[in-house]
Amino acid sequence: LPPECVLALAAVAEQRRQENEALCRQAKQAHALQRSDIFAGLSAEAQDRVLEAMTYAEFEAGSAVCREGEKAARMFLLMAGACTVSVRGVGGVGGGAEGGERVVGRLVPFDMFGESALVSGKKPRVRAATVTADVDVQVLVLSRAAVPALVKAGHLDREWGARMMKMYKTREEENASKMRRPVAVV
Repeated sequence: LPPECVLALAAVAEQRRQENEALCRQAKQAHALQRSDIFAGLSAEAQDRVLEAMTYAEFEAGSAVCREGEKAARMFLLMAGACTVSVRGVGGVGGGAEGGERVVGRLVPFDMFGESALVSGKKPRVRAATVTADVDVQVLVLSRAAVPALVKAGHLDREWGARMMKMYKTREEENASKMRRPVAVV
């Protein structure tokens, strides 16, 4: 690569590193993980280590943060913006037509989503819903690949795993329930 390209890439990498650090500081100051049923039971030190393992990402308004049916490899902590959660309908249950979508939730800052990525199992889970950015959003991302090191260091334990599984099952049931409700005809 030409030297100017290497310098430009280095500048972008440094900017992303600074954005990641700033968002992690913001999350720590807001006690973002303490607000989550999944992470609230962890010590302050463990919460800090989890935040440090997270990476920064941005999504433009209208773009999918994650899509129903794709392999789940990352969980998200919404730091700025708002998102809509939707699931596809089957047999006219969703938006009224085969394969229509139904909104099943709204996300605001400090909401977590995509927990299926961190639920252990022999094969990776798939997303049960699509999350779309309503406006430009900023998220912190915890990858499935980062979890083993957090477990090995003792920051994530069996109780955390049990809370994670409980949240996963609860959300799965809530989404299924919302899909079974009839659509109001106006």
